[in-house]
Amino acid sequence: MLRHGGGHGPSGGTNLSVRFYMYTDRALDHGWFDGCPSFQALRSSSNNDNLAEVGLRRSLLSSPLRVHSPQEARLFYVPVFEFASFAMGECANTTHPQRMAAAHAALQASLSILEAPQRERSFLRL
Repeated sequence: MLRHGGGHGPSGGTNLSVRFYMYTDRALDHGWFDGCPSFQALRSSSNNDNLAEVGLRRSLLSSPLRVHSPQEARLFYVPVFEFASFAMGECANTTHPQRMAAAHAALQASLSILEAPQRERSFLRL
């Protein structure tokens, strides 16, 4: 869960729960990499240590703090797997530069980001 321990709660810590929105658009959610043989090979290699974002995405999918409306979120999670995309090369007839360009365009077009005041919104990326 996304919590912060401080020093003001009943157990001696501040307990701040942050509601987050996780992008699920194919361009901004690279969970679909699971279907690529090159991704499976990468996960089985010594480079698996560089794939923390894959486990994070899996954990956040079912988090009780996840909201399905961007307007309810204070934190936005964009599960773009940059290292995996670069390391595995072509997947589903796309290349790393194509996937990153698609992610950039989708993020730029996201109304939830453009409408949110920057001081009130945060983005999570590993």
